[in-house]
Amino acid sequence: MASPSTTATCGIPALDDVLSGIFWGDNIVFRTASEGAATAAFIAAFAQAEGYAGYGAVRFAKGRAAGARSDTIAIVAADPDLDRTIAEVLAFGREIGPGGLIVFDDLAALVDRHGDDGARRFFLRVCPSLLRVGAVACWTLGTGVPEALAEEIRAITQIVIRVEDDRLMITKAEARPLDVVGATLSYGTGPDGRPQVQEISDAMRLGAALAQVRLQRGLSQSQISRLAGVSPSAISQAERGQRGLSVATLMRLATALGVSLDALVVGQAEPGYRIRGRTAPHRGGASRVALVDSGETDFRLYEFRLDPGAHGTPPAHPRGTEIVLLGQGLLMVTMTDGSTPVIREGEALVAQGTGVADWKNLDEDQAIGFWIVV
Repeated sequence: MASPSTTATCGIPALDDVLSGIFWGDNIVFRTASEGAATAAFIAAFAQAEGYAGYGAVRFAKGRAAGARSDTIAIVAADPDLDRTIAEVLAFGREIGPGGLIVFDDLAALVDRHGDDGARRFFLRVCPSLLRVGAVACWTLGTGVPEALAEEIRAITQIVIRVEDDRLMITKAEARPLDVVGATLSYGTGPDGRPQVQEISDAMRLGAALAQVRLQRGLSQSQISRLAGVSPSAISQAERGQRGLSVATLMRLATALGVSLDALVVGQAEPGYRIRGRTAPHRGGASRVALVDSGETDFRLYEFRLDPGAHGTPPAHPRGTEIVLLGQGLLMVTMTDGSTPVIREGEALVAQGTGVADWKNLDEDQAIGFWIVV
């Protein structure tokens, strides 16, 4: 039975701590930086993690073991017809369902079979579907996945972790605090063969961020050293975490690269947005979850889901203008004055003179909507 916790685990406590846990629906991508990077150990840790309602593995070739649990349900998605493969995997994701975990073979195998465009199309269809289902998915991008495709995948997924020979760097972490991006951890192999992870020094974090920015710009260490006004060996040592760089040097380099000092230090510019997402899967009936409801904003935002025929209610009646925005389904809204307007997907109900008492899904499919108070 699925854990009642609002978050899941990746099987590695130190990584869980940095990410504030794994949210239901997260797609976690491990990007291999080199042939020696031990990506498989992190996938195995995920596959052995407790607290998932179901376990699945998607293999792209016969005989390859993507999952390490005896109770894992596995399919081999090796059909030469990519559309059939996608349909099969989407159905498999629905079978695993909310609160489940699916681990995928290295996407490089799909690149070999269907090319960059095929692998891109596969990920574009499957990743958002698993997010909607509320199942956690664990992906690997090996060295056979071109950097351009990896960047496109990065734009779609929720978490990206770059795996180097002895360290991890989190390069994307949606719905997490801003300082999570750029977090760098060292790892080794424990006596049980599982990865042992711990946070690293500021110098090593700076080095990893500097290397990421340099690689993103397609620059060599010598070119970076000329921009920074230091020797190539100083840049090499900084990237390995063996020494730091002065604030003056970092500012000079940031100016030359046209990035902020923060962007240089964390390896990525601070985004002008934040994503708040559902941290628990919809387990049937009616559910709602707060996306924004704290003193830091002057509005409240909840997502709600209703199975066919299910009733739901908003939180305690607020003061302010209420908006019910329906993305999917057919919704009858009962107002506090007794009226019962019905809204269709894509429509919004705005209530100023009366409040929202409850809502009911009149459709034969699940309803998904948002309740907003401003």
